[in-house]
Amino acid sequence: MTAKIIVGYVGKTLGDGMGVDKHGTTSRRELTTFDGVVLGTCFLSKKWPMRRSYRGSHMYQIYAHINGRDYTGRGFGEGMSVVLRETAESKRKHLTTD
Repeated sequence: MTAKIIVGYVGKTLGDGMGVDKHGTTSRRELTTFDGVVLGTCFLSKKWPMRRSYRGSHMYQIYAHINGRDYTGRGFGEGMSVVLRETAESKRKHLTTD
């Protein structure tokens, strides 16, 4: 049984791996709970401007990988919360294992 909705916080970049400490806009990030417990990793994908928003100037499509499953949601980036739902492809892939 998996959660239908996961609420997490987008953390700082983890780098791009391979022993190189490079950090770009598409680098993996930690996804944590409010208490700082790491749930998995995520990355910010597409971004678009938000006008008249008090939360931020841009919204991002966020993809996360938690316990072998893929989730997606929209949020305002680092330090902000995001509500994630499991992707349809991930649901189909794990349909026989649940």
